[in-house]
Amino acid sequence: MGSTPTPSANMVYSYKFKGLVYPERVNFTLKGIPNFEIEKPDFNISGSFEDFVIENCKLSLSFKTDKEINQETNPNIETLKNFIETICRTFIDSYCFVNSYNYDLTIDSVICKELKFEYQFPIMGEFGLKKNSLNFEDVINIILSVGDITSISASLADFRRSIKYPDTTAAYCLRAIETLRRAYFDDVSIKDDNKRDKSGWIKMAKEIRIGSDSSYTKMQSFAKPNRHGVYPAITYKEREEIMTYTRKVINAFIIWLNNKI
Repeated sequence: MGSTPTPSANMVYSYKFKGLVYPERVNFTLKGIPNFEIEKPDFNISGSFEDFVIENCKLSLSFKTDKEINQETNPNIETLKNFIETICRTFIDSYCFVNSYNYDLTIDSVICKELKFEYQFPIMGEFGLKKNSLNFEDVINIILSVGDITSISASLADFRRSIKYPDTTAAYCLRAIETLRRAYFDDVSIKDDNKRDKSGWIKMAKEIRIGSDSSYTKMQSFAKPNRHGVYPAITYKEREEIMTYTRKVINAFIIWLNNKI
């Protein structure tokens, strides 16, 4: 990365994003989307979305703004990428809806020539991830020892989705935990849904020795609106806290399960 030019009052910065639509075998091409202005006040994002093209599954676009954006600014480049990716995914989802296809995408990198800035987006969800008490082999061995892996598979899939879809991180994390609770700790003889849920949470917390805390409360505060089509602005710090708590619960559950089989 080179030196950063001194900005001028009328400076316009062009952030060129590159990505990929998959599966690549479909050789998907999409052109003709007009340029338009975008704004996300909650995240201090405003500018022009331009030159959106997908050719043989390779995606490119430009975002022009008068703001310098990098890893440290507000908004930072990760936040901008998440918003840009949501817009791109909407175009893809529209095409998939019309044709009943299943495509997805990833935004991989960004370059800003005016700032001599280039950034490859990481694939990790928790940048501050600490070493797990379990390694990959431990988890696989435990899973293979269980007769029905449906609930575990669904829980791990939702955790992965919490990384991929930032706006709904909390909803996916909560569902990842709820899936395990319903499968292993709920008393199906309790017919009242609310009472059964409460009983299941209490039993799960006791068995795996992890109760609710401020991170769980924060997860609920975002997850409940998500379930009803409301997407409050969520920062990366808040997302990481929710993912870290969910990881702790899933780890504790896997250890508990290993002691039972």
